[in-house]
Amino acid sequence: MTPVPSTTPSNPNPSSAALASVVLACQSWQTSLSQDKSTFPKTQAGAAAQVSAAAAVDSRWQTLASDMSYLVSVIDDTSSEAQSKGQQTFTDLSNQCLAVGVTVNGG
Repeated sequence: MTPVPSTTPSNPNPSSAALASVVLACQSWQTSLSQDKSTFPKTQAGAAAQVSAAAAVDSRWQTLASDMSYLVSVIDDTSSEAQSKGQQTFTDLSNQCLAVGVTVNGG
């Protein structure tokens, strides 16, 4: 009987790759906070896309993906509702990024 060669996945631990993507996205988000109005929306949208991809592999990142996507969607919304929810969402995002070792704060 001939042994069948095992196939090795290109990434044997997709959760670790998702975590690495989340760390990079959080770092990008922090960087975006010091960028000008013409630059930061692209940086934040890129970070949100990274976390969305990570959430597709590991559902524990779904809340962070939702938070980033929401904040990107209200970049130009000056309503009091968007500002209030945005502050709450940003705090949640900051806490989630801190949990992976990245400090995100606008101060």
